[in-house]
Amino acid sequence: MTGKEAIMKKLLDDAEAYREQALLAAREKSREATEAAQKECEIARAEQQEANQQEYAAVVARKQTIAALEVKKRQLAVKQQIISQAFDAACARIVQLPDAQYKVFLGMLIEKYAEDGDCVVLAKADAGRISAADIAEIARKKNITLTLSDASGAFSGGLLLEGRAYDKNLTVEAILRDCRKVHEAEIVSLLFE
Repeated sequence: MTGKEAIMKKLLDDAEAYREQALLAAREKSREATEAAQKECEIARAEQQEANQQEYAAVVARKQTIAALEVKKRQLAVKQQIISQAFDAACARIVQLPDAQYKVFLGMLIEKYAEDGDCVVLAKADAGRISAADIAEIARKKNITLTLSDASGAFSGGLLLEGRAYDKNLTVEAILRDCRKVHEAEIVSLLFE
């Protein structure tokens, strides 16, 4: 081998060694980059799984809250229905009192709430349960003027007092509705606790 050939061989051997070294370095960098990318993917996957689990837990909690509210809403509706039925039954019992007791009930309402010049309006079903003479006797005791209306009211029981300035609704329904407003919490605790 001549000097020139030796130099060329040396240059080629050095180039080959450099190429091998560069190739090894590139493979190492590629391996490191791949490992780093895999680690990043694993971290991102774990973070996404955690986020998904948190979102799932939040969705489940919301669904449970909504379901619990729906149950409470339905329970309240049933309780309201039971209370309404109880008040409807009370109304029916009052209206179905024996005539003598019912007459006392109507008389007490008139005595307590009637004012001079009022006209007493009875329910159609109550015709004959208290008479114009009974009303006149109450008016005499109170020293006022009362009349019994020829017309009847569209309510189940009790009466209306039509006055000059304003009317008083003393129907059984109105009395029980007012009673319900005042005592509903107490009734709920008695019935449901």
